[in-house]
Amino acid sequence: MKIIRTAAILIVSVAVTILFAVNLMRVDAGTPAAFTIDANGDLTILSENGVLTRTRSDGTLVWQHTLPDKSGENELRYVSLVGDRNGAIYVLSQEHKYTIDTTGVVQDAIFKETIYVYSDDGKAQKSVLSVDKDTLTGYSTEPYIQKLQMTGETMTAICRTSGNYDLLRIKPYGDAAPQVFKSYRPSASQDYIEDMTILSDGSFVYSADGGRLFMIDPNGKETKLSPLVGENSAVSGLSVDTKDHIYYTELMGGGFYSLDVANNRIERLYNPKTEMGSENKIYFDQLRRTFCSEDGSFCAVSIASDHPFYVRFGKAELVIKALGRGWDTLLAAKLVGVFAGTAACMIILLWLLSMIGRRSMLTGRILLNYIPVYITVMLALGTVFMSIYMQNLRQMQKESLSAAARVAAGVLDASAVSKATMQADNFEKQHAALQKQMTAAAQYACSISDRDDIGLVFYLLSDDNLYCTHYTNSRDSFFTTMGLVPVAYELDAGTAKAISALKDSGGSVNFFKDAVEYTGCFEPVKNAEGKVVGLIEARAEKSAALGKGQLSAVAYILILPLVAALLTIIWLLLTLTRAFRPLQELGRCIGEISTGNWSVKATITSHDELANIGASFNQMTEKLNQYISNMVLLNNQYIKFIPRELFQLLGKSKVTDLKLYDKSVRDISLLYVNFTAEGSTVDNEAYFQMLNENSDKVFEVVEKNRGIIERFDGSGMFVLFPWQVQDALSTAIALKEILTVDALSGGIKMIISTDETLVGVAGNQKRQTITVISKTVMDIYLINSLMDDIGVRYVLTRQALEKLGENFYFNYREIGSGASGKETLFEFLDGMEPYEKKLHIVTKTEFEKGIKEYQTKHFVQARKHFVNVLQINEKDRVAIYYLMLCDEKLHGPARKNIETVVCD
Repeated sequence: MKIIRTAAILIVSVAVTILFAVNLMRVDAGTPAAFTIDANGDLTILSENGVLTRTRSDGTLVWQHTLPDKSGENELRYVSLVGDRNGAIYVLSQEHKYTIDTTGVVQDAIFKETIYVYSDDGKAQKSVLSVDKDTLTGYSTEPYIQKLQMTGETMTAICRTSGNYDLLRIKPYGDAAPQVFKSYRPSASQDYIEDMTILSDGSFVYSADGGRLFMIDPNGKETKLSPLVGENSAVSGLSVDTKDHIYYTELMGGGFYSLDVANNRIERLYNPKTEMGSENKIYFDQLRRTFCSEDGSFCAVSIASDHPFYVRFGKAELVIKALGRGWDTLLAAKLVGVFAGTAACMIILLWLLSMIGRRSMLTGRILLNYIPVYITVMLALGTVFMSIYMQNLRQMQKESLSAAARVAAGVLDASAVSKATMQADNFEKQHAALQKQMTAAAQYACSISDRDDIGLVFYLLSDDNLYCTHYTNSRDSFFTTMGLVPVAYELDAGTAKAISALKDSGGSVNFFKDAVEYTGCFEPVKNAEGKVVGLIEARAEKSAALGKGQLSAVAYILILPLVAALLTIIWLLLTLTRAFRPLQELGRCIGEISTGNWSVKATITSHDELANIGASFNQMTEKLNQYISNMVLLNNQYIKFIPRELFQLLGKSKVTDLKLYDKSVRDISLLYVNFTAEGSTVDNEAYFQMLNENSDKVFEVVEKNRGIIERFDGSGMFVLFPWQVQDALSTAIALKEILTVDALSGGIKMIISTDETLVGVAGNQKRQTITVISKTVMDIYLINSLMDDIGVRYVLTRQALEKLGENFYFNYREIGSGASGKETLFEFLDGMEPYEKKLHIVTKTEFEKGIKEYQTKHFVQARKHFVNVLQINEKDRVAIYYLMLCDEKLHGPARKNIETVVCD
């Protein structure tokens, strides 16, 4: 369960961290209002909502600033920017305010225009130009600064006032004040001048009247460049390089051109299907707002999709398709914080669920099974209802837009409108007439649809092609000229094709423009003869289908299921808690029983089936209490006969776990103790009494040294030591000291060994016992008999001696194996009577020399050593035994008594 809980915490925490990282690393630059790419490939974007973003050539964010949106009581908006070769950015802002004139018309009054400077690291500098419209001409609805153009470290601002175009020269890095060095008054109406640029000699080049190109030289002479660029051309997106080559996009053909006015030479650089790069598969007709940058490259932005991408091409191709943040310490710290916070929330949530489960596991289980299903069902229902509701809203939006388009098509009189008339010299008159009709149509459309966010766009049909001719909402303005823009250049190819397919029957299309998704409903516009002359589009943002009240409804649809689920879960939790309270009482009683309190009684006051269960439970516990008491008594008695430690050696915790043939093989030290009463006058009852009187002391010594008594009877006992042989030796020495004062000590013998021992359950289904099997156990009686022959009472085997090691010091001597030829034995001397022990220690070296000589069959030398031992310790029975063996080997069976042997 812990593994599952840990895995759930890690999976959720990692998932949330990844989602947070993806969202955090994504940079939203907003809908682009202007942009520039410098020679290093650094991109700077100015969004319509006043966010200034700087990224590297790979799209990694360098800095991002949200510019102020207010100046006192007036609002600020930012309309364009340029960059210089040092990486500085110049942003043109307008301080404006919406006012209502005496006729009730809303006007956008501009009070002040300022050019702000931001260094390449994003720090704000002092402004280089500030124009107070009140001082200049009084506030107006038209901007003064029309366009900024950067050449080297000199900026040119093209300004318009009272029909004149003034050229201001600004040197940002100098102390000179901006100066008007040229002033022109074009022949075209200022209302129909669409784009402009300045040559190095101060010549003013502009496009007007539906994209026709004009130039005014420094002497004020105006020239039409239409013969050079084409009479039917629609020019847009003017820019110029340091060689005074003019670059523009020709909207009718969709190509990108270079115009050398001085040499009357024009060159098409890119056609619509020119591939910008084989790696990126970008074609020129996918690009908008194409202009020449100062280093001679060209820059363009594609904004037909939901995610615009930025391109620099010409000298070096560069495509920035996505903006993102790079890794840094702050981002890593945030991700670690999100991971830790999510993990902490998950731990708290699981802890709360576990607390509910502890109070009532049944309640917790029901909730854990009920909550996911309930929430899933409620969310599914909410999703279905929201989908239906959104579908209805979309349908209502389409119906509203369709009604607006039909009304506009009925109001609009486009009989005299044609491509030829729009490109003729009476462009201003035709455009003004169409503008008046479109304004009236827009008022009717908004009135009939009961919406104020609808914009109308008129598409002129000519030669089976559609041209964007007029719009009523600045949001829907064309990318370039104010009229006669081919729809295939205004929108992406798929959208243009879909719109062209509606020119006869009408319909609706969803599409992206300026990274915003729109819904457009189209209606054919016919002349008096019933011939289709164009399409009228009623357009609104797709998200605009949700008004404030509708947004609230959607929020209710999403939130209500969750609120209902929460309330239901709380109600269910309270109900289950109350219903399962008797079960909690039973659980409490069971917990008391688990601690050994069998006298507990369940108190259940409900008058239902659970009360009957409680009564039956109390009867059961009373009978079980009696039964368990008997079982405990029986078990306690049973443990007296079979030690618990024995079946623990088999890996069992209780005797009921034992099964026939269970076994365990391990190295175990063995201590065999054989004792008999001193003399032959002790009868059975006296011997039995003597055993019981010494048992407490014997058992206490064994338990202290971690021994397990496998067998204990009148002849002796067999003790197992699973840990180390030192325990067996310490027990033997202590028993020797305890039993020396008792009658049992006269015949006590002890054998210590270490061997691979099998402990197992033997027998049959009727009778079983725990038995111990090893080589030492099988040889125990042989060793016991050999000890009687040799005359020794305390021995340990060679394996036991080697396991003791050198770190455990005790007194012992090697005694061989007598005439048996078996493995040699060792006598341990500690625990003997002090004087006897001292004699054995004094003669140890001489005795062991005799043993070595005897084992190598040098019986004469061995006999001498044993005689020397007996001269010091005449009661050393082992030395006497070996002396007799030496005599037998030398002279045959000995006939002499012990005294004679010693004297010899």
